[in-house]
Amino acid sequence: MNQTLWAILAGIIAVSIEWSFRVHQTSWWEYAWYYVPAQIALSICLFYMVTSPGTTLLDAFVVWAMCTIGLRVLVSVFILQEAVAAGTWAALGLIVAARTIQVVWK
Repeated sequence: MNQTLWAILAGIIAVSIEWSFRVHQTSWWEYAWYYVPAQIALSICLFYMVTSPGTTLLDAFVVWAMCTIGLRVLVSVFILQEAVAAGTWAALGLIVAARTIQVVWK
């Protein structure tokens, strides 16, 4: 798997953990059976994302940020039915632009 797939998988895990914290609003100990394995899986995905061949740490950070911000916006809009602030839309646009420039301008 390449860097982008690891970032997407890590983003899905991270955002699902954040969503679960938001929905359950209780002590994390009650859901430790879910959070601990999810955090371990997240750490493994991040490790493989950062250590992908030909990937710098900055490349990995931009891909990770793009995936997590994009997924957070999707969860906020479609699952939680919340309005997304203009600054968040701007951040998403800028991080997508950063990744596009990163790929095109080598």
